[in-house]
Amino acid sequence: VANPLLLNPLSYPHADRVATLFQVPSDEGHKAPSGQLVMVTPDAALLDEWRENARSLEAIEPYLTTDVMLERGAGTPAVAAMAKIRPGFAAFAGSGPVAGRLFTDEEAKTGVPVGLLAEPAWRARFGADPEIVGGTVRVNGKPVTIIGIMSSSLKLPRANSQPVDLWMPIDLARDLLGFHAVARLAPGVTQQAAE
Repeated sequence: VANPLLLNPLSYPHADRVATLFQVPSDEGHKAPSGQLVMVTPDAALLDEWRENARSLEAIEPYLTTDVMLERGAGTPAVAAMAKIRPGFAAFAGSGPVAGRLFTDEEAKTGVPVGLLAEPAWRARFGADPEIVGGTVRVNGKPVTIIGIMSSSLKLPRANSQPVDLWMPIDLARDLLGFHAVARLAPGVTQQAAE
């Protein structure tokens, strides 16, 4: 089921064609006590099938969010909001880094520990230090190389999302649970046709 996003602050290109993707399970066990269907996020295999076969969608981008402990050097760890995305998510959302670069498909597939600090976190937590690009932070105690600073214009398409502090590559082979999916309808395709 494709549900259009109704978030005014979302400034994605062709925002009128952006939709979130949900799966409606076919079994009765996924009904709420009221009898309404419970929509769940698709699993990685279904997402791959949609990406390969959906003619009504021109792009599908998965993402997931979680809280992590972020620290630099001998600093005190602090809770940070992290989002994992595919390398193409920033272009899908019409955004990009203000310094450095995006991670590559190869880095995402091989699990290379790279990340981009969100511009507001870079300014507030790290004093806008330009030397952090190419440097290392620790995420949950593990080293991550910061390859860029992501523009504050990159936002997740969920009304209840807190601002993201750190962007890292998603690997659907490993990050199996808890991700969401956003898509762009192909030109001229209605929500009903996509469903």
